[in-house]
Amino acid sequence: MNSQASDSNEEDFGVNSEEEEDEDDGGEEEDQGDIAGYYDGVASDVEQQGADSFDPEEYQFTCLTYKESQRVLAEEVNIVAAALKAPQSLQCGVCLQVVRRDSLLALPCQHSFCKACWEQHCTVLVKDGMGVGISCMAQDCSLRMPEDFVLPLLPGEELKDKYRRYLFRDYVEVCH
Repeated sequence: MNSQASDSNEEDFGVNSEEEEDEDDGGEEEDQGDIAGYYDGVASDVEQQGADSFDPEEYQFTCLTYKESQRVLAEEVNIVAAALKAPQSLQCGVCLQVVRRDSLLALPCQHSFCKACWEQHCTVLVKDGMGVGISCMAQDCSLRMPEDFVLPLLPGEELKDKYRRYLFRDYVEVCH
């Protein structure tokens, strides 16, 4: 009885018979052999294939500049937004407010900020006596803002007249 009880216990607890153990050992050896020999002969394979052949473990990539990555990201956003037919919202880089894309203004350098931030930037600089030298708000961007971009952003005729006087002063100084 004890032998029967032990046999049934072995079956209940998943103890393998000798045949099953032999099968398992054989499978493990094959797996280890596959892993151990994975890189055997790779150097000769690559040399035989030549430089133009495809290697699935090698990935070709191109590094993008900051401006190129911004352009690619903007294109992808436009594609997804068009597919979803969703209104595009972006974050102003100055005030960090989320605004609709059509509420952002940008110079040819493509640095976009909300109208309120552009207005404040221009107003402060004109009040400080700046004319021709008003540049983009983006860090390290020296693109100067044209007169037709600045004037509509200035509140009130008094400030617009002041800006025109500063422009005139700057043009006269450059010519002499």
